[in-house]
Amino acid sequence: MKKLFVCLFVLLPTMAMAYDFSLAVPSGQTLYFNYVAGGVEVTYPNSGSSMVNAWNGYTKPTGAIVIPSSVTYQGIVYQVKSVGPFALYGCNSHTSLVISEGITSLGNSAFSHNTAMTMASVPASVTSVGSQTFGNCDALSDVWIYASVPPTTATGAFFQTDLTSSTLHVNCSSDSIYGATAPWSGFGTIVSMPCMVTISTAVNDPARGAVTGGDSYVFGAQVVLAAQPATGYAFICWNDGNTQNPRTLVAEQDVTLTAMFYALIHDTIELHDTTVVHDTIYDTIHVTDTLRLTDTVYLTDTVHVTDTIPLTYYQLQVFSDNNALGVGVGSARLLAGSEVEICALPLEGGRFLNWSDGVSDNPRRVVVNADRTLTAQFDRLGIPPVTSPGWHVSVSGRMLTVENVKGERVRLYDTAGRLVEEVQSVGNDVFVMVRAAGVYIVRVGEFGAQKVVVE
Repeated sequence: MKKLFVCLFVLLPTMAMAYDFSLAVPSGQTLYFNYVAGGVEVTYPNSGSSMVNAWNGYTKPTGAIVIPSSVTYQGIVYQVKSVGPFALYGCNSHTSLVISEGITSLGNSAFSHNTAMTMASVPASVTSVGSQTFGNCDALSDVWIYASVPPTTATGAFFQTDLTSSTLHVNCSSDSIYGATAPWSGFGTIVSMPCMVTISTAVNDPARGAVTGGDSYVFGAQVVLAAQPATGYAFICWNDGNTQNPRTLVAEQDVTLTAMFYALIHDTIELHDTTVVHDTIYDTIHVTDTLRLTDTVYLTDTVHVTDTIPLTYYQLQVFSDNNALGVGVGSARLLAGSEVEICALPLEGGRFLNWSDGVSDNPRRVVVNADRTLTAQFDRLGIPPVTSPGWHVSVSGRMLTVENVKGERVRLYDTAGRLVEEVQSVGNDVFVMVRAAGVYIVRVGEFGAQKVVVE
């Protein structure tokens, strides 16, 4: 008689996963991915019993999210092909969304019920947008879309999202076609991004140097500017504080960049067949013979040799009282009696007031007969100066990371004091994606402000 053995498997309650792998993307959030043909798709983590519970048991991404064009997992690079249905459903603490070029489709309810999201950027590669993709996004005020022809869009893509006070930014001269195509026609304002962008250049003094590369460019083009100093002058920085030369930037908005040059001072004493050259930039003195002087020495004077004397030189130190607002230029070791040019270079958001000795000439020439220190005094424009209580901001590409700000309100201003972005921090760090290069001011609560340069 055969015995029948019945094996009973006890099903323990576990969290069902809807993804193949997860990883942290460059903007700082952990996203979840499934394998699809040709790459991967962004998905939600918890399969659950209802899509409403897509993120139950998982930490929802917050702040400024950038969905990358590719990800690397276990040493393999995968192209991100799409954002799947319900991928970021109900992630109501993220403030902005940038979808990278190369992603082709946005699934149903992919970003639905994201009540804090104020901005979304959709690349030209997106050809289809699903139903309720941006549904119930109550705070959505600006959408950038780069396709010349509207993508195929399901009915109700912006379901229960009031677009009447929102602005749609469309590709060059595409406002009429978007204005005639639902649901894009529902935006209160539709504006075309510029077809051409003007990058203007200038110099602080045409006699000191020139700049190549300024012109009109197709929107999004890569531009290279080169500052070329004239003989006897050196390039210091651009008026926004950037010191790169040549400098590469993307043509995204009209801008004027000024190259700042200052004079090199070469002091030469001719002593019959002996020449002494002092280079203030490299702080070197070249002597080809022993100096025997009985005459008063002036620059370029020929002197008679009867006795041996040492060379006398002094230290000139030029500082700024606030390196975030301006730069002091001209520090050098100089021969006694040398005349040298110093200058104060204000950066974006700052203006020069005067030197620490009360003189307001800028640039100015000083005669050095003793060790001397001069400090350029600068004042802030746009936002009053405040002190930092310990938070920190760093820049990686167009992404700003503000650390140690838990529970604080983080605001981003341009140099004219206009509010660009505002985020109420939930975690310890806040991530803010900016759309254009430039100088910005980050302020945390009412306690601190700091200038950052985005290239």
